[in-house]
Amino acid sequence: MGSFQQDIRKTLIKYALAPIFVLAVLGAGFAWWSWQHDVVQRSEEAGAVAAEVLDRLILDYGQRLAYVADKGDFANIQSDGEQRRALYEWLYHEVNIAHDDTRFFLLDREGRILLGNYRELPDYLQSMPMDWGIWYRMRLDREKAVVEFSPRIRNRNSDLLLGRAVEQEGEVQGYWLFVISGEYLANAIRSPYMDFAMVNSFGYAPVATSPDLQVGEFQALPEAFAGKDGQTASFAKKDFYVTSQRIGESDFTLYSAMPVSELLGRYGMAAAVLLGMLSIMLPVLLCLARQESKVRAKAVEELNTVFEMRQLEAQFHPHFIFNTLENIKFMIRLNPEAAVNMVVNLSSILRYGINNLVQEVTLAEEWKYTRAYLEIMQYRFGKRLHCEFALQVDMDRVKIPKLIFQPILENAIKYGEAEDGSINVRLGVYERAGELVISVANEGLPIPPEQLQELQSLLKGRDNPTVHTGIYNVHRRLRLMYGERYGVAVHSGEPEGTVVELKLPLCT
Repeated sequence: MGSFQQDIRKTLIKYALAPIFVLAVLGAGFAWWSWQHDVVQRSEEAGAVAAEVLDRLILDYGQRLAYVADKGDFANIQSDGEQRRALYEWLYHEVNIAHDDTRFFLLDREGRILLGNYRELPDYLQSMPMDWGIWYRMRLDREKAVVEFSPRIRNRNSDLLLGRAVEQEGEVQGYWLFVISGEYLANAIRSPYMDFAMVNSFGYAPVATSPDLQVGEFQALPEAFAGKDGQTASFAKKDFYVTSQRIGESDFTLYSAMPVSELLGRYGMAAAVLLGMLSIMLPVLLCLARQESKVRAKAVEELNTVFEMRQLEAQFHPHFIFNTLENIKFMIRLNPEAAVNMVVNLSSILRYGINNLVQEVTLAEEWKYTRAYLEIMQYRFGKRLHCEFALQVDMDRVKIPKLIFQPILENAIKYGEAEDGSINVRLGVYERAGELVISVANEGLPIPPEQLQELQSLLKGRDNPTVHTGIYNVHRRLRLMYGERYGVAVHSGEPEGTVVELKLPLCT
């Protein structure tokens, strides 16, 4: 403490004597952190979500094309009314699930409609020669879905076309075609923080959430944005932060453009305010440095410990909540009752995690939350997931750190798949030599020796330079709360699989 106190005093004095250096460091640090958090991170996250939405849509309709293209004999579809009715009902149900006003058509080789939810093709398809555009590409690539945009004749908007040729005995007999409006795609990825443009390999942006991202008669992406990824660009007297990423395995690239002119202006204003405040505070800092150094040193150490605890607790939830919401989205289609149960369980979990003032709870309280979490996992993995429990302590008396089970169980489920596809997880809580031991085991493939050694070395250190946060965060929390002798140990090998063991004091 004495050395730390002296360091604080020296630092305060040095900053008081060198205000220009302090201002430069603080200003640069604040600008960097704010830029990374408010611009870079938000752009990357929003871009990834938007790209995934578009990729899932293309993949979903590609799967529907594969299904109908392989469904029955083409001649029978034309002549068999029952088969036509069944296909129409299936397609009508599929497009109405999406609520995207998708048009679908079954066409003969001349482009005449045999089946569809609209009586006429879009005008640009009616005027397109059969040896051109998507017709030509469907005949050329008969084994997969063809995806391309086509501009409308009457306005600047475009539609996304997904088509596939129907082939029998080496000859094209007809075509399946889905038409999705560009307005729907734009609304699906719209964000209040930034604009997006879906750009093809020729540099045109048929779909954009803002007309500013489409220039010229052919709706080209502005040249200032082309090829940019993680860079700033100036366009129309405004500054933007631009990122780009491929949309799945398609030929399209998603560009995001976040306006940053106002933010850069606020940086300048904040720097001016900071300069004024520091010019007033410097004399006070010089007078109080010696008197306050001891109090400040102790407060800083306490705040650092509390901050690290809160930071570690906060890292447990985000990707679990995101994954759960993604599963709920699809469960709403497949099993509404299961989706409702997942929402109820997720709500229970979130209520449990809201109170950040409580660090320890009884085992019974934690177990109630854990059961809700495992029920969500059971919906996600179905019959593949099997859990066994052995709680050999007084659940109403024994206290454990809050939210301690979930990251360990999530890790066991994620990496615990056996060769037959099953996931078997065992949770045990028992007393050993006057200490509380929590054991989570799975029967998946053992961790490779080099990876296990790396993980064990990580647990021995004080910093985590890797992306593996779950086990390390639990280990760090236990050490911060109870001391260096407690924490997490990992064992892996044949035939027991992988065992993660938590050791902590027996608190009642």
